[in-house]
Amino acid sequence: MTDGPRERGAEAVQAAIRLMAGEDWCDEARLDALVRRLTAAEEELTSAGEEAGEVGVHLALLLGTRCHLRYQGGRLDPAERAAALGRLRRIDRHAPLTPGLPAQARMMCVFLLVPWALPRPDGTRTALQHALLRAADGEVLTDALRRDLTEAGEVTGRLIRTPAGEEFRRQCESNLEDIVRMLAAGSRKRAETAAPHRTDGADPSAADRLLDAVRGLVELAPAARPGSPGPSSGSGRR
Repeated sequence: MTDGPRERGAEAVQAAIRLMAGEDWCDEARLDALVRRLTAAEEELTSAGEEAGEVGVHLALLLGTRCHLRYQGGRLDPAERAAALGRLRRIDRHAPLTPGLPAQARMMCVFLLVPWALPRPDGTRTALQHALLRAADGEVLTDALRRDLTEAGEVTGRLIRTPAGEEFRRQCESNLEDIVRMLAAGSRKRAETAAPHRTDGADPSAADRLLDAVRGLVELAPAARPGSPGPSSGSGRR
């Protein structure tokens, strides 16, 4: 058995690195086991007065990855998202603008803030992203979404300043442009004269159905922010 908390923490970190570098990174059972292991290692190191920063960063990344999987499956717990975001925000505030773990943590932070605002691997957009970019509907950009988008833009700005290569910088700049466009579109005043409601029994237009669905989706955002009632900029795995 490993002798002390530092050794156990180092072994937990290596296990996390192996998991995220392999093909089983999306295995929730293995993620859960490593989250428990890293949490225990962090608590043990802290109790012993030892440095737990590296363990904490890997724990934040695994928590963010688990949120990503549960978001995709429609099972994301707002409290879990808030806890992961709290850790990632602390890393963003204090870590240097360097590649590696600090950049990975910032990318995960952006994803958890606005997972619906980032491009899919096939280049398509989510319904909410499409609505904010194309519909310019004032009801879509709630205060909670505006806060999340604004914060995501600030974090993405720091990623742009990270010396991680030209391709990385271009992807971050592209994501920031989309964020800025969504903030601008959602800020426009709605048309002075609203379209009349349909009374002839006909189905609403595709755009109307889209916006109705979006207004349901946006209710998920405020519940995930700490303190409220009630997740990359080129991020690696999406």
